[in-house]
Formats: sequence, structure tokens, C-alpha cells
Amino acid sequence: MKNIREVKDLKGKRVLLRLDLNIPIKGGIVFNDFRIKKVLPTINFLKEEGAKIIIISHIGREKTETLLPVLNYFQKIMEIGLIKDVLSNDADSFVNNMKDGDVVMMENLRQHDGEKNNDESFSKQIARLGDIYVNEAFANSHREHASIVGVPKFLPSYSGILFQEEIKMLSESFKPENPFLFIIGGNKLKTKLSLIEKMLNIADNVFVGGALANDFFKEKGRNVGKSYV
Repeated sequence: MKNIREVKDLKGKRVLLRLDLNIPIKGGIVFNDFRIKKVLPTINFLKEEGAKIIIISHIGREKTETLLPVLNYFQKIMEIGLIKDVLSNDADSFVNNMKDGDVVMMENLRQHDGEKNNDESFSKQIARLGDIYVNEAFANSHREHASIVGVPKFLPSYSGILFQEEIKMLSESFKPENPFLFIIGGNKLKTKLSLIEKMLNIADNVFVGGALANDFFKEKGRNVGKSYV
């Protein structure tokens, strides 16, 4: 996927920016803003280039979950609007009235079954709002969801600034200097197991942490209590 920096003229272009905003929320407030801070360079780049930025993302697993706390965080650092439903006529109207450099956020895409089902018609509905698609959600890019693999079928598609950095760093890990320690964490062993297996043949040591470690503890017969497995 080409880098968004390779596009010569972004002025006035409607950019569908897929972010990973599935971040910890406590009491309706953003608890950890690490992922937000990491994507700001891409947002600022697009603003400076005069693009119209339409942020799309998901949060949580339930349809009732909302990106409003994330929007409130963003509003402290930039002017940004909210579109409550990507399928509504209001979405078209809002986007059509955006000025160069404006930013808007779509409400949680998982409010629609078409997102997780990678429904083609839903992908087209999202794509109708943009001229260009930018993937800045590296951690979600293994998912066969509409906003990840569906929308790029209908729009010129590029990777974001952070996405390129992620690829660079991950590529370097496959040809490392030794001694090499590989550390991996997360929740879902299913999406990490193949990488762990690969790294066992590359790294001198592999450290598994976070909730992933619980799977190994349980397999060894240890009591993990109520910890996530």
C-alpha cells in the first residue's frame, strides 16, 4: 500500500481516515490516550495539506458503545464534529459542507452489522463519503471488516504515517542483530500465535506478557483465577 505522503495534491480531497480508537474508557473519560497521540502527525499532515478528514473507527464490541468520550478528548486539541450515523443523509450533508482542513468523526462503525460482516453494500456506503482511503489502524489490519478490507476496493487507498513506521519496525525484527529479545503482549492468542511461532526461530528469547501469558499459565496447569484467557 502506498504512503499517503506520496499523494501530490490533497487539497479539497475527502479523506476517509481509518483509525484505531478502540481505547480504554473509564467513567466516560479516555483513560489512556497513547493511540490518539500516535495518529496526530497523520491528522495534522492531512489538515496542513487542505484535506477534508473523515475519521472512521470502532470501539468495544457492543452496538451500544460510543466514540463520544474519544470525540470529547479530540475537541480539547482541535475543532472536530460528529456524525452519528455513517448511513444517514446527515452524513452526506455534513461532508458536502466541509471546508478544507476540517475534521469530522463518524460514530462507532460497529453499530452496524455490516462492519464486522464485511458487507459489500455497507463498504460502498462508507466509501461514498470519501475520495481517498487512508489506513492508520495497523493493529486492526488483520480484521476482515468493511472499514479495513471492504472500503479500499472502492477508493484509491494509502497507508498512514504511523502505519509505515509500524511496517518498518516490524520488518527490522525479522532480520535483527543478535542477541535479540522479542517481547509480545495483548489479549488474543489466536491472532498472535503464528507470530510467536515465527519468532521462536528468529529471536534468542521470546517473552510473552500481558493477558497472552495467561493462556500459557493455564496450559501449564496454573490457577489464573478470573484473569482473561
